[in-house]
Amino acid sequence: MRVEASRGGDTLHTRDILVADFVSAEGDTLTLAVNHHPSKFGGGDSNWRRRAALDALAGVADSVRRAGGRLIAMGDFNDTPDNPQYAAFCARTGLKSLALPLARAGQGTIRYEGRWELIDHFYVPEGAAAEMTVMKVPFLMTRDNVHAGDKPKRTFVGPRYAGGVSDHLPIALQFEL
Repeated sequence: MRVEASRGGDTLHTRDILVADFVSAEGDTLTLAVNHHPSKFGGGDSNWRRRAALDALAGVADSVRRAGGRLIAMGDFNDTPDNPQYAAFCARTGLKSLALPLARAGQGTIRYEGRWELIDHFYVPEGAAAEMTVMKVPFLMTRDNVHAGDKPKRTFVGPRYAGGVSDHLPIALQFEL
């Protein structure tokens, strides 16, 4: 699904949302929406870009609900789940954030200026039996030489190959249908 955001006469084309439907033998549908929302890079007010992507995702959720299906939304939302726009998204769509309790407990998927931030989220239907885990495993980590502790081992640091996997830790979802 194509995502566009407009402000002040300018149109921003952002990353698409990958939408995949899985249908059981009984005809039940589970839709997965994989997101990579616009970044905060460059400073200034960039919240409107992520809000546009979130509005597009809410449209997907509305369509899935009207069709009688269930939606799981996941991905890099490039913001922490305590941003008020995510509470509004949950209220609109009937989905719940599995990332919010983990963020409140101090867990994160990236380190920014020495602090963990949880910008990778799962959203599942309200009432679903589901649990999110941040996969902080040793081979994905490296020592943080600027701030105390460790951080995800990146593939590249600038132009230099560092041999890691990502600057984000992976997240996992365990759920029952």
